[in-house]
Amino acid sequence: ANPDYTKGLALVAGSDCLTCHKTSEKNIGPAYKDVAAKYENTEENVKMLAEKVIKGGSGVWGAVPMTPHPQISQEDAEAMVKYVLLLKK
Repeated sequence: ANPDYTKGLALVAGSDCLTCHKTSEKNIGPAYKDVAAKYENTEENVKMLAEKVIKGGSGVWGAVPMTPHPQISQEDAEAMVKYVLLLKK
């Protein structure tokens, strides 16, 4: 029923995110639930993580870099991050 969850889930499902990430278990990248556990759901973290989705990044979860996704808008990346952060236990 949460619009952030619904929009973010749809955007993640329509992207290549699930190639490297899974909801509950580590794959190439961290599990979404682990990301949600690590980061508090704040506006600052949403913006920072959205920028990582767009620009890519490495070092936080190991040596494997996250591929940049410059085709994703800041707004959509933030919606995706909000969805992930809502998976916090």
